[in-house]
Amino acid sequence: MAFSPAAEQISKRYKEINHPVVIVAGDNDPFGTKEQSLRLKEDIPHAELILLPEVAHMIPQNHPQQVVNAIDRLWEIIVGDMSDSSMRSPVPHPTNLTITK
Repeated sequence: MAFSPAAEQISKRYKEINHPVVIVAGDNDPFGTKEQSLRLKEDIPHAELILLPEVAHMIPQNHPQQVVNAIDRLWEIIVGDMSDSSMRSPVPHPTNLTITK
């Protein structure tokens, strides 16, 4: 898959990302997303890859619970990385948020 010049340039800096990252891809994605995800996993030092078996493209639309699970996993990683309780954010867990209009 060809990258635009900007994407190719920025991809050289992926190794500089020092925050937790969770990547989700379908194992049966027909558009090369799985290969891109594997490459990102290798290039981003703190990345975790979740490959969903028997899943193709459009994961948020077709498998929203898997997206929620990935967000939960990212939250677990972030909270687990905060060893000093004084450093923990007062932000509530995303599933406990109440949205008001």
